[in-house]
Amino acid sequence: MEDKKQLIVSFPKLGHFWLDSGLVGLAKIVEEVAAGSLKVSENAIEIAAASANEAEEILKKAYDVLIDRYYDLSSRRQISDESSYNFYYDSQRDEFIAFPKKKPAGIAQIIYNKAPRPSGGQIKWEKKEKKEIEVNGKKVKRNRGILPKKFPTEYKHLEIRRDEIQKRMEEFLDERGLDVTTSGLLVDGPNKVKPKITIKVSNSRNIRGYCYLCGQPSDRLEDANQTIFPLITGSSGVLSFNSEVGGPEKVCWKCTLVGKFVPANGFYMKQGDNIYCFFPYSVSLQKMIDIYDIFQDVKYEDPDYFKNFNHSLGGYYQHPFEVTFAFLYTLYEKLLLRKKEDEEKEEILDLEKLFGVTIERAPLEF
Repeated sequence: MEDKKQLIVSFPKLGHFWLDSGLVGLAKIVEEVAAGSLKVSENAIEIAAASANEAEEILKKAYDVLIDRYYDLSSRRQISDESSYNFYYDSQRDEFIAFPKKKPAGIAQIIYNKAPRPSGGQIKWEKKEKKEIEVNGKKVKRNRGILPKKFPTEYKHLEIRRDEIQKRMEEFLDERGLDVTTSGLLVDGPNKVKPKITIKVSNSRNIRGYCYLCGQPSDRLEDANQTIFPLITGSSGVLSFNSEVGGPEKVCWKCTLVGKFVPANGFYMKQGDNIYCFFPYSVSLQKMIDIYDIFQDVKYEDPDYFKNFNHSLGGYYQHPFEVTFAFLYTLYEKLLLRKKEDEEKEEILDLEKLFGVTIERAPLEF
């Protein structure tokens, strides 16, 4: 059968631990949403599509999965504290829906640590008022938003029901003891932690410049910033040895996108004010992708997001080398030990797996 997918979007391996980790994350999530479109080589991943629009849709779906999995998160404490919930109005279902606070966790928090923004629309309050209500037997004051007489154009169809919606909203808030903290009524979606990106697949030959990170020509560039690589403190805080780049330093949309996918490939542990991160790395992109699934056995879902790997050593660690040892021990314990068939308690080193993880195809490092 003739392959109708003619457009190829290529993301090269750059030999940079951060962006190459993002490349692995992108590849594995694209594999989930559009497996037949992905091709991996030693030095690049390629996404095949019938058109630029189809390629963009694949990347947008992958990005949405990434956001839901690593950025737009609620900790156990945020979920349990129902008094701090926010809310939005679902115009299709004609109901109000409460949702917990959100924030990124772990490695994603290093990339983007900003307040969530509305994922749908918003009707700005005409004003806010204080209202006394009873919560758990106590009288407390809560903010209440007053809807305007005139709604924005996209919500004109709701304007005729303004008084009804206002009344139902106040009943909803009073029943749950919620406070109004937004600048308007959220409509058709909660607040969401989602870094803004531009995904624009194009065959345009109108080159605006060269990417500071990958050196490739691009028709769409943006300022280099911390959400692409955390050690970039701003467009004036970077240097490039690519003579074509010029200044101020700009980054292409591909590198901007890849930089957001780093959390999918990383491990982290928080200790006090510090966060320790570990990234499996190899000169071979194929090797990095091959070991990804193996390393998922080490991942741990912490409801408080203090870490994403668990170990049996216990204790609080004060020094980086202690955390590093705990991580490497976790790999050893979870991946490389297997029980002898005739002795339930005794474990031995799985040499075949050790070879496959560490040096097969290419060496592995962290």
